Amino acid sequence: GQNSPSTYTLQVANTHKIVSYSFKFKKDGSYTENVTTQYIDVESRLESYRIQEERLLAMLEKGTRIHPAKNTGSYQLVKKAVGIMHENFSQNITLRSVAQELSISPQYLSCIFKENIGINFSAFLSGVRLRRAAKLLTETQESITHICEMCGYRNFSHFLRSFKTMFGCSPSVYRKNHSA
Repeated sequence: GQNSPSTYTLQVANTHKIVSYSFKFKKDGSYTENVTTQYIDVESRLESYRIQEERLLAMLEKGTRIHPAKNTGSYQLVKKAVGIMHENFSQNITLRSVAQELSISPQYLSCIFKENIGINFSAFLSGVRLRRAAKLLTETQESITHICEMCGYRNFSHFLRSFKTMFGCSPSVYRKNHSA
């Protein structure tokens, strides 16, 4: 038989409902259907990500390695790169610009970053920027457009898509739900 899985996602409040349909076709044209439903609490998952980031940053500050690297010098370079990212996230920083500041090749920085942190450079930078945006949304009355620019995004629609992917809602809904 042949399997043809399909997945549909529906967001309800702060919960995502994922329904997966799997069909197994028989030679006679009949089929059997398997339906599974999974609920994912977005707030719990985000809190888990926040806790993981706090642990990661604490470990970096203490000099603890996240994923053991063969070369301890590479870890120090990654630690410096993370510092540069946190200090300059609002600017147009790239893998190339950070590598240049560290006097290494972008390819080498990309490799050692993934090896030591466990995620790639751009995903980490995006997380830094989006978490800062979330903080600004709840602590200031700045416009969403201005927050987008303050956090280093040059394309507003890309910012909106990235924010919704990470937090499960638009910046305006996030602000409404998380402001005091």
